[in-house]
Amino acid sequence: MSDAHTARISDRDRRALRLGLRLAAPALLYGLAVKPYVASIRGANVQLETQSDLFAREQALVADAAFIPRRIAIARVVANVAQRRMYSERDPISATAALSRDVARVLGEAGVSLQRVETREASLRPDGLRELVIDARASGDFEGILTALASLETRDRLVRVTRIVIDAAAQQQLTLIATIRGYAP
Repeated sequence: MSDAHTARISDRDRRALRLGLRLAAPALLYGLAVKPYVASIRGANVQLETQSDLFAREQALVADAAFIPRRIAIARVVANVAQRRMYSERDPISATAALSRDVARVLGEAGVSLQRVETREASLRPDGLRELVIDARASGDFEGILTALASLETRDRLVRVTRIVIDAAAQQQLTLIATIRGYAP
């Protein structure tokens, strides 16, 4: 029966089929064998590179294992120093009040008259610290305002002056408007 089927196909058609198979076979071989093989090799290479990077990090950790307790001790000392510079009150209202008292004390010591203090709501920063914010308005001479600002930034507590406006109100008097930020855990 197979002879009957082959007898029906002419020589020209047979040549065309052979030529088609010769052209289609490499494309099929590439699509069904070579391409998946190359993709699996690339995936294996990526996984090997990832594992090699992890292994290198693990080796570095093992090599540094002797230094880890020292680094932890240093980090604790730095954390303690930073903790002492923050306002320790857990309640945001109490911490903001302490910041206001510190600002009033600094301004008074510098001979600057505090006119008004407005507190803002404390906000939680992405790093976990609470940011305490007050707006202060004071008046004094140029030297007193400069002394007060310098003293605010060199105090034991971590305080940042983020906005300053100085206006000449009278001949010898300047008006200071400032936004002052402190930090609490």
